[in-house]
Amino acid sequence: MSVENLEPETLIVSFQSPPGIQSEKAAMQGLKQQVKTMGLDIDWQKPEVEKSAHGETKTFWDQDSGHNGRAFLEYTNKKLTGIGYGMAL
Repeated sequence: MSVENLEPETLIVSFQSPPGIQSEKAAMQGLKQQVKTMGLDIDWQKPEVEKSAHGETKTFWDQDSGHNGRAFLEYTNKKLTGIGYGMAL
């Protein structure tokens, strides 16, 4: 797990598991609960998908663009290997 505070006033929290996260369903439930606790209203229906040679990242944005909040899922070789969220503070 990592927590980063970046300029200007940005928080990013992520969890990485290179061999893969055992339960994608449980990971999603935990992520959804955490971003709700942080006050974000994420649109889980329309991810932005960024593909790379070995995987992809799905980014879901807060419906209020003023929060500049997001949640993300990272896949490597079709396995969920990372989850997290970020927001401007």
